[in-house]
Amino acid sequence: MAKSATGRAPGTRADFAPADAVRHVEYLCRPQLQGRLTGTKGEKLATNYVALYLETLGLEPAGENETWFQEFEFTSGVSAGPNNVMTAGKQPLELNKDWRPLVFSKTGQFDAADVVFAGYGIQAPAGNGFEEFDSYVHLDVKDKWIMCFRFMPEGISAERRQYMNSSAACGSRR
Repeated sequence: MAKSATGRAPGTRADFAPADAVRHVEYLCRPQLQGRLTGTKGEKLATNYVALYLETLGLEPAGENETWFQEFEFTSGVSAGPNNVMTAGKQPLELNKDWRPLVFSKTGQFDAADVVFAGYGIQAPAGNGFEEFDSYVHLDVKDKWIMCFRFMPEGISAERRQYMNSSAACGSRR
């Protein structure tokens, strides 16, 4: 994308226009971008597109090495191994049917402990017009296993779901 004489990207208006957003979404959702998963060719195409667009707006990169692209570590491709087992008393539980460890679960051998059910495992403070939602408010979870539902409560608005999603991490309390 080349910057025009007005300092804007070609075809972009100075004020916000829904057509601008549609054009970007259409590009970023193309099948050629293959879902934009981290480390893929599609992700590289998408990030290059965004960086080039930001440059056409006259913005400059900052941060490490003054580049649009900042490296960071993340966990990807986690899978349960043969030693991922859980029992209830002497009854073995089936992995991915009866239970599933979370991506941020610790590795190693763990002693048996009481299990506490924590609903959806969410602690979302009051804010943005929403009431507090705390699955742990009356629970003692110290030195116990925490079991919770996956996903979000049913029947909540998309806005509430988005707000709560940032706080959804069953087992985040210690």
